[in-house]
Amino acid sequence: MRKTLAAIGAIVVVTLSLIGGPASAATTTTSASAAAPRATSDIQLRWCSWGSGERCYPRKDAVVPSGATVNAVCWGKGENVTGAYRTDHWIYIAYGSLKGWAHSSRIANSGLHVQVANGDDELSSCDATRQDISATNYALQFVNRDSMPKGLARELFPEAEWGYSGKASLVGRLSGNSPKLPYWGYHATGKEIPGAGKAIDIFNQHYSGSATTSGVPPIGALVFYGPDVTNGFQGLEGISVGSGKVFIAPGKRTEDRNSHSWTKIVDVTGVPSGQYLGWVMP
Repeated sequence: MRKTLAAIGAIVVVTLSLIGGPASAATTTTSASAAAPRATSDIQLRWCSWGSGERCYPRKDAVVPSGATVNAVCWGKGENVTGAYRTDHWIYIAYGSLKGWAHSSRIANSGLHVQVANGDDELSSCDATRQDISATNYALQFVNRDSMPKGLARELFPEAEWGYSGKASLVGRLSGNSPKLPYWGYHATGKEIPGAGKAIDIFNQHYSGSATTSGVPPIGALVFYGPDVTNGFQGLEGISVGSGKVFIAPGKRTEDRNSHSWTKIVDVTGVPSGQYLGWVMP
């Protein structure tokens, strides 16, 4: 009888230990996966993930302090630079009203596991889940540039569509061809939007009925301006980078100095040519 009771007691102890073990491990796993993404150093957010070199420069007006909890929205590829370590992975994050790209080495607990597929806590790529963010990021490869590589330009549009100055072909020249910036951004994500012809014609034919001037254009929105002498009476089309800013190629399709205007990020309502016609999500 004593042996039987002892055996029963041993079984109970073993059973309780087995029940307790997995429960403890599950609690630990849940706690680890619930750790919020945070900045491991002060971070100056960028408009895009294409590094520095006068392109997507660190923004002094958008600083995330070290230790701050952030929302990791999605990740993408970009400039291969050294942060806490060297990588070409970047994360689009939100910190209060501030949004932008941060080097992935500066974000802890982001959920970015590039060696692991389909994990429950894996951070999604922007290409897969946020076409608005990805399209803007691709377009911004050409910020602070006056043209795109001619090979790419010819792949996107026939040479005649880029224009001719009377002296030389304007293939790749972005001034006077503002619709081609948002076109390229969305084309790179697999979405086709109108990109040939004058910005004002694209607006009138496709977007005039759905565009609005109210509110702040969300990231990825197409932003339009009317014809003006400073844009060769062609109108302008840009792509919103959020926070009331637009990425646009000003200038007109001529050989004068205005046609060499660099693409730039400016206030949506501060574009120095054309009447603001509004924005629309493509």
